This record gives sequence, C-alpha cells and structure tokens, in this order.
Amino acid sequence: MALPLDWSALATLHGALRAGLAIGLVLSIALGGYWARLYGLQADIDQAHLEANELGQRQAQVGIRMQRLAEERRHLEQAQVRLQDIRWRLAAGEEVGDLVERLTLAAHEHGLLFEQIGVTPQAPADEYRRALLQLRVRGAYPALRTWLEEWLAQRRVLRVRTLVLAPAVPAGRHVEAQFEVELFDPGEDIPVPRSLAHEPARGVTQAVARDLFAPWSEQQLGLGLAQVPLEQIEMVGSLLQGGRRHALLASAGRLYRVGLGDRLGRHEGRVVALEERHVQVRKRLYVGDAWQERSRTLSLRNVAAQGRGDVEDKDGVGAGLAVGDR
Repeated sequence: MALPLDWSALATLHGALRAGLAIGLVLSIALGGYWARLYGLQADIDQAHLEANELGQRQAQVGIRMQRLAEERRHLEQAQVRLQDIRWRLAAGEEVGDLVERLTLAAHEHGLLFEQIGVTPQAPADEYRRALLQLRVRGAYPALRTWLEEWLAQRRVLRVRTLVLAPAVPAGRHVEAQFEVELFDPGEDIPVPRSLAHEPARGVTQAVARDLFAPWSEQQLGLGLAQVPLEQIEMVGSLLQGGRRHALLASAGRLYRVGLGDRLGRHEGRVVALEERHVQVRKRLYVGDAWQERSRTLSLRNVAAQGRGDVEDKDGVGAGLAVGDR
C-alpha cells in the first residue's frame, strides 16, 4: 500500500536543516577564530614572560654593575684623598718663597748668618714643580746642627743632594755649611689633610752641646769624664754627702766629683763600686763577635791622700762636673 508524500513538510524540514547547517557552520568558524585568537594571546603572553625574565636578568646585571661602580667610585674618592694628602706632604702646604722666609727666620733665631740663597727651577715631574735650593750658612756648629735637625725633620719632603761642612774663613770658631736641597711644589693651594690629626706631635729638638770643630780639650770639659781615657784619670780623694760616697777624680788639671752609676771613661764605662780608696769601673767591649764586660779599678795616687780620709761635702758640687765649673 503506497503512503502519500507530504511535500510541504519535506520542504519545511529541508529549510530547517539548511538553517541548522548554516548556523553550525557559522558557530564552527566563530569557535575556530576564538581558539586561534586564544592561541595567539597565549603565545604573546609566553613571549612577554620571556622578555620579562630577560629584563629581570638585565636589571640584576645592571644592579651588580652599579654596586661595582659605587665601590670603584668610593675607591677613587679614597685614592684622591690620599693623593691630595701626599701632595700636601710633598710641599707641606707652602710655596718655596714661604719656606725660604721661614727657614731664614729660624736660622737667625739660632744666630746663623746666610751668605748665599739661590732657587733654581728644575724640569717638572708628573704634576709637581721642582726647585733646587742652594744655601751657604755660617755660624757655630751646635747652632747649625740644631737648625738643620729642626728644618730637615719637618713634614715637607726635602731631598738633600749635597752637604759640605768646613771651618769658616777666616779661621775661627764658626763653620760654614754649603748644601743643595730639592723641593717639590704642587703649584696650588691644597687643604690640610685630616690624617694629620691622628699623628703625634713632633717633640722639641734638643740643642746640640758638642762642637765637633772645637779643640779636643774643650769638648771633654763639656762631656765631663764620659769620654776621657781611664789612663788620663787619677783618684785624688773621696767625700761623703748625706751618707752617700763620692770619689774625687783629677784629669787635665781639673777636679771632678763622681758618684755611683755615673759615666766614666770610654766604651760606655760606668762606676759600679765606690770605696774610700778605690773606684771600680765596668765597660763594654766588642771582642770576638760578641759584647763583653770588663772591669777596671782606680786607686788613690799616693799614700798621703789616704790619710785625709773622707771629707764631708758642704758645697753640693754636681756629679761628674769639674769643681771649678760651679
């Protein structure tokens, strides 16, 4: 039995199918574009993460370089401070003219006389200007040596090229010193370095008492009996002062009083024992590659002196000094 066909229903079903297919196609295209867009965004995000990591690494490297740069800058500042310190010490913060004026005033205070002062510029070295100072000074040897020790012991760097000492002409008690000193001048005003505040102050220079150009006999008077050979010393008596014994010694026609522990004779001789008629002296000699101590005894020179016995000292003569020098 044949069934009748509903063409209108088929037509309606065919239209709905086509619409569904069209909608499905549109949805598929939209969904594919959406997934493609999401994939591109994910790739961009991954690329952004990579770039952020690279930027982070570069930033870390830049931070390390900045730290090194800051440390190097700090070292550079410290080096500049040390350089300024050294430059100040080379010239002690003064020019050549100021130095010449100061040393001449100091020399006049010691009674010295300048016979020649000359300053000759030298070829510059690095950042420093050099000058050669030529001096000829005349005066007593103790004053000259004290003045030189004070001047050469200052903070300024002074390079002594030549130094000649000779008796002054015409002959007398004065000597003449000729010397050349190389000076450094930075050529600018440099502030006083702070490091000087941590340095101990320089002590006062002791005046020189010994004159190398004086006669030998006069030198011995200034030194007492510290450098007189024991063969030239005689014991002539002894005395008591407040219960303490002293010996009376004679040398070169002068009388000296010596106590226990005083220097006597050469080779670091020292009085180690005192008796009424004897003085024991101990000295140090370098024999056989070693220091050795030896003793020597001085006795009264005659029997008559022994009868005088001890003498009570009422005058208080200084130990080791000639009695006639009070």
